[in-house]
Amino acid sequence: MWTKIKSEELIHERKAKDKYKNCGYDYTGVRNGYPEDTKQKAIKYYSKGNGFRRIERSLCVSRVSAVNWVTQGR
Repeated sequence: MWTKIKSEELIHERKAKDKYKNCGYDYTGVRNGYPEDTKQKAIKYYSKGNGFRRIERSLCVSRVSAVNWVTQGR
């Protein structure tokens, strides 16, 4: 049982690394948050009329994070 849990954690970490391979995000497994500069860009993009999905793709962030930043930044 222990080895099964261990292997599932490794598989999850590999998938997370692969997810961010294209945009250059350095996935370490430890949550440090996004740079303040990225948050400001998301707010700026939204104010120019871009949707959350476009912000998500262009900045390589989760849609939920973009929504939170915009609602907190208003």
